Amino acid sequence: MQFAGFDVITVATNHAKNCGLVGCWNDALLDSIANLSAAGIAPVGGGATLAEARAPVIVERNGIRFAFLGASTVGADMWASESEPGAAPLTAENIAADIAAARELADVVIVLAQWGSEYTHIPNWNQFELAGAMMGAGATLVIGNQVHWVQAAEAFPNGVVAYALGNFVFDQSWSRKTRQGVVFEVVFRGAELESWRLLPIVIDKESYQPQWADSAESEEILANIEEAGHQPPLTLREHP
Repeated sequence: MQFAGFDVITVATNHAKNCGLVGCWNDALLDSIANLSAAGIAPVGGGATLAEARAPVIVERNGIRFAFLGASTVGADMWASESEPGAAPLTAENIAADIAAARELADVVIVLAQWGSEYTHIPNWNQFELAGAMMGAGATLVIGNQVHWVQAAEAFPNGVVAYALGNFVFDQSWSRKTRQGVVFEVVFRGAELESWRLLPIVIDKESYQPQWADSAESEEILANIEEAGHQPPLTLREHP
């Protein structure tokens, strides 16, 4: 990830504490946070306490301060408490307050959301309502994932919500759709969002590495995203 140039990584996921050893539950998350930090990559959306998990990461570029927040609606057993390590819960009340607090510290607020019903291009009602709450609270970008397929992208007056970017480096090689994703490229002029675009990728079946999709598959991926944006949101289903 250092070599690839990552600066910020969300650890607010439904697998944040998974590990191969009995009893390493919280240590797995805390080790991830420590290792990312040691590598110069800022972890966001997780911490030793709920307050730490909800705190923004501020990145300054050319005098503009970008605040990143990470939060998850799935994997409640991974959520932090006042005294227990974990991920930041993504609720309308929490995230609105966290965006407002981040706006006091930064010029731009970006939320990295872990949410949605798996294996569908269409966002569910929970995502739809949370997206409105986050944009209404002052976020400029909401970048989502966890469903393993690409989902709709929606433009708001003050920014953009990309409901799911699909897989990027992952071993779900059994289907075409789980090997497809997009890179979300954004250009800012100062603190203003000037432009954005979706750059399709496809994951190699053997190395599990992302590669730029060819023109035919790019059209397919972008068409799935476009079509999903014209469908009614799915009824919320519990994550298995």
